[in-house]
Amino acid sequence: MAKTKEVAMREAGLDEADPHVSIGSRGLAAGNGKTFCAWGVVPSPLAMKVAENVLRICESGEASPGGKRRIVIYACYAGTHSSVLAASIHVGLFGDGCDVCELLFFDKRTYPDIGVPALVGRDEHGSEVYALGTGWLSAPLEQAVCDLVELAYPNVYLCICAVRGFLDLQARLGGFASRRCRLVFLGRRLVASSLLRKVPDLRRAVLDCLDLSSRWKDNEGQSKREVIWLDGSKAGRVGPTG
Repeated sequence: MAKTKEVAMREAGLDEADPHVSIGSRGLAAGNGKTFCAWGVVPSPLAMKVAENVLRICESGEASPGGKRRIVIYACYAGTHSSVLAASIHVGLFGDGCDVCELLFFDKRTYPDIGVPALVGRDEHGSEVYALGTGWLSAPLEQAVCDLVELAYPNVYLCICAVRGFLDLQARLGGFASRRCRLVFLGRRLVASSLLRKVPDLRRAVLDCLDLSSRWKDNEGQSKREVIWLDGSKAGRVGPTG
């Protein structure tokens, strides 16, 4: 990654006049999509980690029927609380009466897992559903990664849905107590009880992503692809941006 478009292109040996170079607002792809650069985001190790891991899952894995990859990623700070619950709701692993604390990955991922997408399952339309932590870089990085995917992988449908806006003070304190202070039982229960109150709002955010997944499945015969970023908290309630 680089701070400016000019630096990124010079370091990659690319020419803007080359017809094989596709340029977006935050990134570019060249040739067969194996060369990519990004600008407009902090070139930190975390930014590199998130971008590389998301691009890796776009490149690898099993394509959906029709040759398209369909991927939904729920993003929060650490990828272990609101993103895990949203992804679990999406694939039908969380219903009425379920214990949030018993969900796969919930409050079990640690600091080194930030930037690594965790596959929670596939939805009814065949889309892969992940939970991802993007740390403090949040929305600007997530949007830049969407641009990179759209440029580099024309056969991928992707939605990154930010759900960090559902974390209130209680949830943040609980996450800090569990992950940083090792007060796991207390912290985990604090986060779970906070998010349990947000389940109706999270379901509304998930419905937006499920609707996209359904349209992707129905429109696979068309050449137009979709790669978008959503602020999930705006679908459920008025809250801070992703």
